[in-house]
Amino acid sequence: QAVYEADTAALEKVDKLRPKDIRSIALSKNPEEIEQAWEKCQKQKIHFVWQGEKEYPTKLRQIYDAPFGLFYKGSLPAEDRPVLAVVGARNASYKSCQLAYRMGKELAENGVAVVSGLARGIDIGAQKGVLSVAVGKTYGVMGCGIDICYPREHIEPYTLMQRHGGIVSEYPPGVAPRPGN
Repeated sequence: QAVYEADTAALEKVDKLRPKDIRSIALSKNPEEIEQAWEKCQKQKIHFVWQGEKEYPTKLRQIYDAPFGLFYKGSLPAEDRPVLAVVGARNASYKSCQLAYRMGKELAENGVAVVSGLARGIDIGAQKGVLSVAVGKTYGVMGCGIDICYPREHIEPYTLMQRHGGIVSEYPPGVAPRPGN
């Protein structure tokens, strides 16, 4: 409530609050829209965590320009489990995608969670490998709102990840995918 009621000058004094976050807060001060958005999130089982909460990933807090908050469906990576980011070419060869699949599968079999972008190519290959293991955990980081599966052809892994890991985004529901994200 204090953040909502604060003026721009007060928000600029808050440590770790980025200029783009301050602009977003200033533009979002509409109680009716906020209530509707909150109800929509609850209905769609979308959770939110901000940097001040213990659930916010410790490793993410330590990076430069970490997001102020995260929207997620499913769960966030466990702090006590090793996590590896797998990111690669979108236009990867079939052989490279198969290698990423095997790598994701082996990581999952050895208790390592995978974080990737749900993108075509290497990313989705590794995530599908993780999902082939019953105890595998994988997390898709989205460059759009959490309620948008992009690319659309990855709807099955997107859905499965919500039960075997999670889908995570710094962008609020409804934000369309953009190259800069």
